[in-house]
Amino acid sequence: MVKFVILLLLIAGLGLGVYFASFKKTPQYNNVPSKMKAVSKIRAVGDDECKIQVNEAITLLKQKAPKHFQLAVDYLGTIECVEDGSDIFDYDQPARVKFGKLTMDEGVLWLSSAIVHEACHVKQYNDFRQENLTKNVPDEVYKGKNAEGWCLEVQADVLEKMGSDKDTIDYVKNSINEEYWKVPDRIIWW
Repeated sequence: MVKFVILLLLIAGLGLGVYFASFKKTPQYNNVPSKMKAVSKIRAVGDDECKIQVNEAITLLKQKAPKHFQLAVDYLGTIECVEDGSDIFDYDQPARVKFGKLTMDEGVLWLSSAIVHEACHVKQYNDFRQENLTKNVPDEVYKGKNAEGWCLEVQADVLEKMGSDKDTIDYVKNSINEEYWKVPDRIIWW
């Protein structure tokens, strides 16, 4: 139940739209231009424990899932640790993510996958902006069932690469059926 609530937190209100419906397999990030080259460019905001956890999560990505690590450093600038109310600010350049205590308490492996999941949404948002030369990005591009499906696929892939247990990977793959993205932002407490 805690993982479900955490997953709700991570992705509520965020998602992948019809724009990405054509993707059939886990996306590749080889051609993504990197604005941030070093792990230290992702800034952790919070207490010392937060900073340690974020650094460990990013280091784990770099060691075990380098392509996913690159996705994170290309699209995320700040990771904030907050008591509750996780959120993502896709429109910030670079993007900012807030993770609530429930996400942080699940451990470094889960946090690593959550970071990649949210970076996936920022990629969706930014790709649309660049390809369409607009600042107006329709919600369905990075929110909803299609958007979440793609980012859950990416999250499951990174969990596999980092050696997560099958139950956790299956949980992520099957959570698309929970429709967690429909939870209104104003009641996100986790």
